[in-house]
Amino acid sequence: MPRSIIDTDDKLTDRDTSRRLGVHKATICRWRVKGVPLADGSRLRLPYTRVGKKAYVHPDDLRDFLDQLTMADERRHSDGGTVQPARTARVSRRSSRAEEAEREAQRLGI
Repeated sequence: MPRSIIDTDDKLTDRDTSRRLGVHKATICRWRVKGVPLADGSRLRLPYTRVGKKAYVHPDDLRDFLDQLTMADERRHSDGGTVQPARTARVSRRSSRAEEAEREAQRLGI
């Protein structure tokens, strides 16, 4: 049987990776596509290889990605800075809507 030019035997699918780490499959996809926001404002993306419609992560790339995340987290904590959760656009919109609703309620005397 002919082998593919790209050997995927040693690579992990999103499902394999998510099971290995105990996170949802969508988390792995988000790490690949959007990355993880770092304290300096940059984003760290999980390297992958796409074969057809499937994305594969090499175990060494996963290990490097997790090591880089750990180092970034340790640097943030060692700087003595407080750890602030990342504010996403969704959270910002939700906060804005809540503030707007509160102003409207005050205006109406509720």
